[in-house]
Amino acid sequence: MKKRAEEDELFLKNNDAPMTLDELSKKYIQFIFDKNDGAKEQTAKDLGIDRKTLYRKLKEMNLN
Repeated sequence: MKKRAEEDELFLKNNDAPMTLDELSKKYIQFIFDKNDGAKEQTAKDLGIDRKTLYRKLKEMNLN
């Protein structure tokens, strides 16, 4: 059951309220971007989106 509690923490804000889909998306994009050391083309491939879409999302989410 401990593993489930750790997984749940990934989806909760500090006040234990669930994350919104936008917040979760931002967190996941940032995770993949960091995993790829900022390599945008590889990040886009890993996310299954076009590079231009990634650039737009990074800008919209203030992640760049």
